[in-house]
Amino acid sequence: MRRRPGDRKSRPCPARRCGIPAPARPDPRFVSSVPRLQDPSVTTLGPAADPLLTAALAATLLLLLLALVVAYRRGHRNAAAQLQHELDALRRQTLTDPLTGIPNRRAGERLLNQAAETGADLWVAIVDLDDFKPVNDIHGHAAGDHLLQTVATILFTVAADITAEVTTDAPPASQAGQAARVGGDEFALYVPATADPDLVADRIDAAITAQTHRQRGLPPVRLSIGWASTRRVPIDQVVRAADAALACAKHAPRRGSAVRSARHHSARQESPNTVSVVTASEAHR
Repeated sequence: MRRRPGDRKSRPCPARRCGIPAPARPDPRFVSSVPRLQDPSVTTLGPAADPLLTAALAATLLLLLLALVVAYRRGHRNAAAQLQHELDALRRQTLTDPLTGIPNRRAGERLLNQAAETGADLWVAIVDLDDFKPVNDIHGHAAGDHLLQTVATILFTVAADITAEVTTDAPPASQAGQAARVGGDEFALYVPATADPDLVADRIDAAITAQTHRQRGLPPVRLSIGWASTRRVPIDQVVRAADAALACAKHAPRRGSAVRSARHHSARQESPNTVSVVTASEAHR
């Protein structure tokens, strides 16, 4: 029989040539019933997967998600607390004199504004350290800084003690019982209107004397104080009235006292430049 072009030549099976019967083809009816082997390391997540394993994986993912949420919220709270702490520290720095550690001029102005809002009456004093320049010239700036720190501590302590004595209820710290450094060698006192300025001056004088004996190398400390009350002067003029009283105190005789004190006595409608002068040594005569 002649082969046509394109016909493939049939080759005899090698098994037949060797006398070995050819393997029988599997019956397709039985192939589907044989279970297929599967790699045990491969997990199937589908309808045929183990429901317990699926539930365990879902629970693990949920716990991880919750842990991430808790960590995020905790980190957020910590960051917010740290930010608030830094803001509070910055606010304290803006209201604190860096040399003496007591409130500065801005803090004093803020105190007066709060007193005006609440209607609290205060004695306001401007305190000047007399003859401070020679201390820097003779003893050096380090001695001058130490003197300023000593005076600041005395004024702050006396103001707090006097306020605690004359008030039955603890007053807001923002309204009374404070001292502030408002200039190079100038300070301010804020005490309740019920306090006696002469007693405050005596306390300051006694504290300076005690500190001078305690620190033998401390340069002489001489203070002049001008007082004004918000009961007699509008609060927006009380600092100017205290300045006027301070100018009068500087011209008063010292008579052996470390403190010269002058009080402003004008009524609200009078000029704030009207003052009467009294030294600490004369206050209780």
